[in-house]
Amino acid sequence: MPELRVLLERPNPRDEAALEWVAEWLGLRLVVRGTASDAPIVHRASHPPAGARGIVIPERPDDRLWIDLLEGRLAPTEVPARMPFDIVSAIAAHLDDVENQDRRRRDRHDRLPYPASFTAERGFGQVPVVNLYLSAFGALVERELGLRGVPRWPNGKQAAVALSHDVDRPVKWGALRGFAGGQLPRVRYLPLYAGRVLWTARQRLKAGPGDDFWLFDPLVEAEADRGFRSTFLFAATPAFTSRGTPDDVYYDIAWPPFAPVFEMLSDRGFEIGLHAGYEAYRSLERLEAERDRLSSFVGHPIRGLRHHFWHLGPDDAATLRLHEMAGFAWDSSLAFNDHPGFRRGAALPFHPWDPRMGRAITTLQMPTMCMDAALFGDRAAKTTAASGEAWRTEHAVATVSQLIDTVIGVGGFGAIDWHVRTSLPLNREFRPWGKTYLAILDRLAADDRIWVTGLDAAWEWIGERRRRIAEEP
Repeated sequence: MPELRVLLERPNPRDEAALEWVAEWLGLRLVVRGTASDAPIVHRASHPPAGARGIVIPERPDDRLWIDLLEGRLAPTEVPARMPFDIVSAIAAHLDDVENQDRRRRDRHDRLPYPASFTAERGFGQVPVVNLYLSAFGALVERELGLRGVPRWPNGKQAAVALSHDVDRPVKWGALRGFAGGQLPRVRYLPLYAGRVLWTARQRLKAGPGDDFWLFDPLVEAEADRGFRSTFLFAATPAFTSRGTPDDVYYDIAWPPFAPVFEMLSDRGFEIGLHAGYEAYRSLERLEAERDRLSSFVGHPIRGLRHHFWHLGPDDAATLRLHEMAGFAWDSSLAFNDHPGFRRGAALPFHPWDPRMGRAITTLQMPTMCMDAALFGDRAAKTTAASGEAWRTEHAVATVSQLIDTVIGVGGFGAIDWHVRTSLPLNREFRPWGKTYLAILDRLAADDRIWVTGLDAAWEWIGERRRRIAEEP
């Protein structure tokens, strides 16, 4: 297996972790050296020697945005061997979220709003900047060092898109069912819970008793008909329990209708993950308890998760560290809630750096590039005229198609998050959302450059590819 040999003037674990990410996605084995060798190498130094062979990366810790490259004035194939930009520092800073640590930017759910993000403020929120740095460096490695690594995706595919569904409200009248069953929240939440029950009761009187949010079977058929298998993320902490909050879900996986759904998903090759509760970030014990509860109903281990409301709490790093401690293989909780785009500038999986442990965590972060509500807004479920629906659907499909084209262009990965109740045009509230999702499925099915997969399957492929890189002679 070709080796990417890097000579570091001042070796440090964080830079080596960024270089490991670069080498992995170029399909090469990384070898970090402290002294020069006869083999073609990459020099990274603050003042590299004038006659240095191979590729030279300057050491400039403040580099973040390579404007000439990002705005297209410099093509990736035209980058000089003596690079004008420190891609190592820039990639590390973006993946570590260095420029977005100001807590004043966060909303009430501790999320970073898209307009407040470092890249969005500078016009690059929908640009996977770290992928562009990787592409430029990869072209340089092939041209100057003659190295070409293991293919990035299976069967010659150029990019990967993972389909996923947060199971937030599959039971339309869940608050009523929980109340009728005597399930109650903590005392301090009783007034809010009572309000939710009364609101649900009024909605049911208007709409009738039917439940058109329970769409598991037709959704599975729609995806399977196109040859796809997706990931369904179920919550294990209802709002009406001692550990629930008003922001948690209003259903319980212990209710009898869920058992055949779990069996059907498993039998048909679909994946199940954890939709971590609103306060799951508070302790390792909570995360483990939620995972174990879901696993006990599903009948097999749970590998990955995504946090409800993307709620990682006030300290992202601490929560991501808990994922490793709990033994999760992957997480997909880093995304923008209010806008499509590339959180942390990444359209490829990565291991977040943990400053406390001084190393990258083992749980693999699977970036989500788009959620349904980010396209339609909080009030988009209201019925509109037919022409309005058509425009909204067309606009949403075009936005996602552009994201998909971007991911293909950089050989990247992006997860799509569509809730179960919004994935098909089978209810009045979310008809445009469902039409959009079906159009996205058709767009993906018609493009043979894309590997459409689930989050578990993507994680498995990445592991197999890593073993090939490490083991091939």
